[in-house]
Amino acid sequence: MQTSEIELSDQQVSAIRTIAQQTGKTEHEILSQAIAQFISQFAISNRQTLLQKARGMWHDRALSDLTAYRNEFDRDNAPE
Repeated sequence: MQTSEIELSDQQVSAIRTIAQQTGKTEHEILSQAIAQFISQFAISNRQTLLQKARGMWHDRALSDLTAYRNEFDRDNAPE
């Protein structure tokens, strides 16, 4: 996928060119890798936030309730 142009500072362009020369990768590969890493880090932090929000959501349920849910799940997903 191609996107519209983005503006980079002279310092950023210089750094990307230096990294490309040192790694033997193209500038395009460097930018794609950087974007993928940024997205991955966001996904991890977003997942942690969601897990923190979900923490304690079962605190008011008895273990027997959880066992019943598990048995129902196992029964619904059993091979026929």
